[in-house]
Amino acid sequence: AENQIAQLNEKISHLELKCSLPNFGFYASTTISVLSNWLLDVSKFDYVGANYGDHFDPVTGKFTAPLNGLYLISMSALPGSINGTYYTYCYLRRNNILIPEAEAIMVFHGTGNQSVTRCSEMSAGDVICLQS
Repeated sequence: AENQIAQLNEKISHLELKCSLPNFGFYASTTISVLSNWLLDVSKFDYVGANYGDHFDPVTGKFTAPLNGLYLISMSALPGSINGTYYTYCYLRRNNILIPEAEAIMVFHGTGNQSVTRCSEMSAGDVICLQS
């Protein structure tokens, strides 16, 4: 019985630790064409629907990871038109380096929505941004 109590206490301690971790995440969007930035700028967002934990800076367009861990990153883009041809150019960067697993959204020719969802290992202090 004492062994079972010790195991239960260990499980309770583990659950208490998990519950004490901060909640964070954000949702942001923009109505500004990414083609106007043309591969030079970090995308800025003119609407922030949620910013739990305030780790997303809407002024800079950057998210700073508060903890080490695996992060779920999802983004979608609609194409813009240049001379009747539709393009979407988006680069997801971590610490100014292209995240290789997010290259699927880099170049898209067509009129439909393009999206990508990936998991990325991040360390506390790593910065994620969308560059277009």
